[in-house]
Amino acid sequence: MSNGRLFEPTRPVRRVRRGAASTDPRSRSTTTRVKGRGRPARGAKPAAPSQPRRRRRRINWTRITAATLCAALVAGGMWLVGGPALRIRAVAYSGADWTERAALDAVTGPMMGRSALLVNAGVIEAELGELPGVESATVDIGLFGQVQVALVEGDAVAVWRTGAAQLLVAEDGTVVGTQSRDGVMPDAYADLPVVDDQREGSHDLWIGDQLPIDEVDAALALGVLPASRLGSASAILRISVDPTYGFILSSPQAGWQAAMGYYGNAPEDTPATIRERVSEQATSIRTLFAQQPEAGVAWIDARNPGRVYFRARG
Repeated sequence: MSNGRLFEPTRPVRRVRRGAASTDPRSRSTTTRVKGRGRPARGAKPAAPSQPRRRRRRINWTRITAATLCAALVAGGMWLVGGPALRIRAVAYSGADWTERAALDAVTGPMMGRSALLVNAGVIEAELGELPGVESATVDIGLFGQVQVALVEGDAVAVWRTGAAQLLVAEDGTVVGTQSRDGVMPDAYADLPVVDDQREGSHDLWIGDQLPIDEVDAALALGVLPASRLGSASAILRISVDPTYGFILSSPQAGWQAAMGYYGNAPEDTPATIRERVSEQATSIRTLFAQQPEAGVAWIDARNPGRVYFRARG
């Protein structure tokens, strides 16, 4: 028998933890295939990628209601602006004693038929304030087509009668109102001095035109002159303007006329100097009537208060 070993001793088997890689380089590591991640079989179609499941959206009734209300408000606003409910239909005026209706309508006319929400009252007030004789205007635009215009007119100081009309004149000489020559002035202007202008150049005076301020000052100074200041027994004195002699005072009752001349010819003339000259002329006429009976005088030339001439009646 042989002394050799019948069996070779076997190598000890090293236990390897499940899932750990073997340290023996000779050992072959086997990769465990995961189900579903392996290479597809030859000829098989690749599986389509799975899509995420869509979430059903719920209807947001709050947003829908808000959008509907917003659309209704916009439509309502457009209807109010462009609809007939707010269109301007009529304009009423107050305080227009002499300002012509045609001049007022020329300013307010363009807003007729427009929406009250689109009319700028401030612009209309400014345009009305530029009319002759209008100091200020207030425009109240109602929401249902009614417009109220309140005017504040300047004070008229004299009535200027020409061959065509009677004109209301403001203190600065601006013609602010008209009336027919044969018309009756309102009672509010009954106490204003009336000047009968017989000059041909005054025939075409109209609203917005301006008389020389010196003539207005002279008319005011003569207008407040009482007949007694002249030594006259007349109840009324009339004022006229003649192209040759200037201002003329006359007494319809006694039948005499007094030429007073033009005023303001000198640069230094002021309303005060004009009043002073009128006062000197009145004193000269009073002296004349003290020497000559008023009923016997027909014509007086008082343009130079230091040398007064007269012509007797007869």
